[in-house]
Amino acid sequence: MSLRVWRRALVLSVLLLCQAAARPGADDGQAAARPGADDGQGSGAGQRGAPPRARAGTGSLSGQIVDGVSGRPVAGVTVGVGAILDGPRAAGLPVSDQSGHFEISALAAGQHMVWARAEGYAIGTYGQVRPGDVPGRVALRDGARVADLRIRMWKLGAITGRVIDEAGAPVAGATIEIRTRAGRGLGGRFGLPVRATTDRNGRYVVREVRPADYLVGVLFTSTSLPAAVLDTYRGAVSEGLADGASVVAALRASRLWIPGESATTRIGSDVFAVVAPEGPAPRPSGQAADDRPRVYRTTFHPGVSTVAEARPVRVLPGETRFDVDFQLATLPTVRVSGVVSGSDGPAPYTALRLLTPEEPPAEANEFISLASFETAVTVADARGAFTFHGVPAGRYVLTTAPPGRTPWARTEIVVGESDVQDVTVQLRQGIRVHGRVEFAGTSRQRPTTALFPGASIARLGQLVPTGYATPDGVAPEADGAFTTPPYPPGRYLVLDQRLGPWMLRSAMLDGRDVSVLPMELSDDDVTGLVLTYTDQPTYLRGTIAPRPDGGLRSELDVMVFPADVAAWVREGLPSHLPSRQMRTLHPDEDGTFQVVGLAPGNYLVAAFPAGEGGDPDADFLDLVARVATPISLAEGAPRVVELMPVSLRRDAIRR
Repeated sequence: MSLRVWRRALVLSVLLLCQAAARPGADDGQAAARPGADDGQGSGAGQRGAPPRARAGTGSLSGQIVDGVSGRPVAGVTVGVGAILDGPRAAGLPVSDQSGHFEISALAAGQHMVWARAEGYAIGTYGQVRPGDVPGRVALRDGARVADLRIRMWKLGAITGRVIDEAGAPVAGATIEIRTRAGRGLGGRFGLPVRATTDRNGRYVVREVRPADYLVGVLFTSTSLPAAVLDTYRGAVSEGLADGASVVAALRASRLWIPGESATTRIGSDVFAVVAPEGPAPRPSGQAADDRPRVYRTTFHPGVSTVAEARPVRVLPGETRFDVDFQLATLPTVRVSGVVSGSDGPAPYTALRLLTPEEPPAEANEFISLASFETAVTVADARGAFTFHGVPAGRYVLTTAPPGRTPWARTEIVVGESDVQDVTVQLRQGIRVHGRVEFAGTSRQRPTTALFPGASIARLGQLVPTGYATPDGVAPEADGAFTTPPYPPGRYLVLDQRLGPWMLRSAMLDGRDVSVLPMELSDDDVTGLVLTYTDQPTYLRGTIAPRPDGGLRSELDVMVFPADVAAWVREGLPSHLPSRQMRTLHPDEDGTFQVVGLAPGNYLVAAFPAGEGGDPDADFLDLVARVATPISLAEGAPRVVELMPVSLRRDAIRR
C-alpha cells in the first residue's frame, strides 16, 4: 500500500472514531465496504455525526502539542478544529512552533473538537490520554480565549516480517493484511484493513502503524470461474457487447476479484487462480498444473488458520515489530460441486463462497469481517452449476457472495480427501419486518408520519456484521405502517433513527425492546414491531469532584452502561453497533458532563482516569461495575449525579 493511501486510511479511521466519540463500538462494521457509513446514533452528548467545521467568530484556542510518551513538545504540527482535513499541510491551518505551541483564532462559540496531525505520528485530538482514547471537546464562548490546551500525539510504528514455505524458501507476492483488533469476545471489533506484499525475499513491511493491537494474516482465496462466463465477461467489458450485460452485472455485484489471464490455470471447463483481496496470490512452486492444485491456506499470526486462534500483535508508540513471520504449509485440495437454484429453477451466475464457520456465539460477539477470509469462491454457470477448485480438507459454510445479500443461502459442508459432489444450494428470499409507528409524549397534538416526508426508520443493524452495508430504512405509510427491505438471517437491533425532533423510545416486539436487545431473523417474515417515538428524551447530567491526584477532570473517562451487566453479556452486547444503553465520554474542564437519549432503565456510571480505560469487553465492564454508581433514568426526567473519581487499578481491586 502506498504512503498516500495509508495516510487516507488513517484519516478515515480517525473520522470514524470522531463520529463514534462518546459511544465506543458505535462504528458500523458495514462501513468497511462503505467508508463513512453511520448506523444512526449521535455522540454521547446527543449530537449526530462529526462536528461541523467551526464558523468564523471572536473566540480563540491555544495550547501545546506534546509527545504522548515523553511529554516533549512536537513542532511543525498541523492543528485544526472540526473536520480533519487531508494533505500534508491543510491550507490556512495553524502549525505548531518549535515549542509545540499553537493558536487558533476567529472561532465561533460552541463545542469544538481540536485535532493535530504530523509526519510520523498518529492523528491526535484534544482529550485523548492514551492511544485510541475517545476525543474530547472544548467549550468556547463568544469572545473567550481558552489557553493551555494540551494535545498528546503518539508516534507511528511498523510491522515487518518474512513469509517462507515449509522448506524455508521465501514466498514472494503474498498479501499481508493487518486490522486493528479492539478487544476479544464481547465488544471486540476489527478496523479497516491495511495490506502489504512480500518481496522476492519473502519480506514485507507495513509502515505508519498507529499504536494498537492488530490481527495479522497472510491471505489466500481459491477462485474458480466457468471459462465461458469469464470469456463473456471479458468480451462484454472490452467490446461493450450487449449480450453479456447480465454476466457483467452479476460479477460486479458479487464483488469477487476477477483474475487476469496470466494468473489463471485451465482446469476442464473452468479457470482457476489463487487470489488475495487486491490481486493474485502465490501458489506453491515446483508442482505441475493439474486438476487437483495444491495451495497455501490463509494463515494468521502466530501460524494458525482461524481468527479465533489468532493472537493480537501489539504495536507500542514508535515501535517496529520485527518478529511477525509466517511459515506456510502446502496443502492438497479437492473439488466441491453442485447446483444452485432459486424459486424459478436454476440460478445462473450466482456467486458463492466457502468459509470457516467461526461466526462467534452471542456471548462472544467479535467483529469478524468474513468478506476477506474466504477459503474459496466461485460463480455458477448459465445452468446454475458450480465448482469450487482448490479446497483443502476442513469444515465449511457455503454461502452466497457478497455476504449480506438476498436472496441468500447457507449450507454446511465437510470436506475430506475426496471430491464433494451433487451439493444442492437453494436460494431463499430475504426476511422482512412489518410494523407500525406510534407517538407518545407531552405535546398536545400528536404528529402523524405525513409530517416527516422522506423519513427513514426501521433500519436494522446486524450484531455479527458482514462487512457490507445493510439496507436503508423505510418511510412509513400515512397510517404509520411500514415494511422493511429484505434481510438475510441473523441477530439484529433496530437502530435509533429520529423523526424530526422525536426520538425513539422503544422498538417492541413480543414484549422485548429490540432497539436494546437483539431479535433473531431466521426463516419467515416478522410482524408486530411497534416503534414508539417520544418528544421527552432521557437526560443524565453530572458533576465530578476534583481528582485526588490533582489531575484534570477533562482527562477522565465517564462510562455509563446497563446495571445488569451479566444479562447484557449474555445477549452479546455491546457490539460494533450504536448503543442506546452505553456511552463513554470525557467531561468538560469544570468536571460537568451530559448524556442525552439513553433508553430508560437502570444503569451504572463511573468516572476514572482515561489512562486506565480499555476496550469495553466483558472483563473490563466487570472491573468498572465494581466501583460504579447505580442510577435510574426515566423518560423526560433529567437525572443529576455527583461522582467521585475512582481508580480502576486501585479501588476496583480493593473491592
